[in-house]
Amino acid sequence: PPLIDSPTPATCERLEMIKISFTFTAGVIDEDYRGNVGVVLFNFSKETFEVKKGDRIAQLICERICYPELEELENLDETNRGAGGFGSTGSN
Repeated sequence: PPLIDSPTPATCERLEMIKISFTFTAGVIDEDYRGNVGVVLFNFSKETFEVKKGDRIAQLICERICYPELEELENLDETNRGAGGFGSTGSN
């Protein structure tokens, strides 16, 4: 039977999985992909862990794909932030 791919960020891992030293990989399923997908789990413990049918081991996050119309400009207007990087707007 086909599996369901659900790349899950580390902050969303289920507590039960954390207790037994599991981690997930993240991935993207392209919009035109039509094949089977699966869940990739890494077991870092020395204990064998069996995934049984019906076990909730991951989540699938669906996001809308947006294709905005872009306009190329010669110059951009100046802003308060300028070219400052991450955190630059909150510094004094």
